[in-house]
Amino acid sequence: PDRQEVARMVTALRERPITILVLTVHGVGPSSEKISTHLNQLTENKDLILKSCLPDFSNPEQVCVDFWGIDWQSEVHRQLDVNNTLEKITPPTLGTVRDLINNRFVDVMLYLNHNQALMQTVVQDALNNTFLEYVAKNPEKVARDFHVVLFAHSLGSVICYDLLAQQGPVPPAQTPPNTPASTHTAAPVAPTVPGWAPSTPTSGPSSDPTRATWDKPSKLLFPVLALY
Repeated sequence: PDRQEVARMVTALRERPITILVLTVHGVGPSSEKISTHLNQLTENKDLILKSCLPDFSNPEQVCVDFWGIDWQSEVHRQLDVNNTLEKITPPTLGTVRDLINNRFVDVMLYLNHNQALMQTVVQDALNNTFLEYVAKNPEKVARDFHVVLFAHSLGSVICYDLLAQQGPVPPAQTPPNTPASTHTAAPVAPTVPGWAPSTPTSGPSSDPTRATWDKPSKLLFPVLALY
């Protein structure tokens, strides 16, 4: 952007506080134990950059950037019983090879096989649930100029790109109607946020019990400002 556009952006930020929720999506390999550490590092680096490069907006009351992460690999491996399968087909003397396959290659092989839709559904459900949790815990931040950004790495970037390619136009905001009591568990409903509205979930297991495939994932409950 040119200087005039930057000046307009700066003026807009001064007039209206902004909140950016950055949902981080990891790549191949186990990440559950590292997510919190990486999120803390991202937050520290973000604070340093704002203070050094944009001191006028280093106050979180003016510009709030929150990093929240998801762990999709643990759920995918649980549903597909990956660890037990690898143990059965790998000789005991090749434990190092098994760990290498589990940590580096198996996720890519699963995604390139017939488990692509399942993995997309797991990632999408994790994104939706994390978004709903953030909104519930931070109503004052959501009430501001609120945006969501996806920050993905490696295979996580591919999955997020494929998910975004499947999203249709964002419908106008609407208040979900009251529904009669049911014995079925209701799907999570996104809070009413200006310009945002939930869509009807369509994901579910395939009717073919011999293959671990899923139908096309349901849509995200929120629009995405950018994917990095």
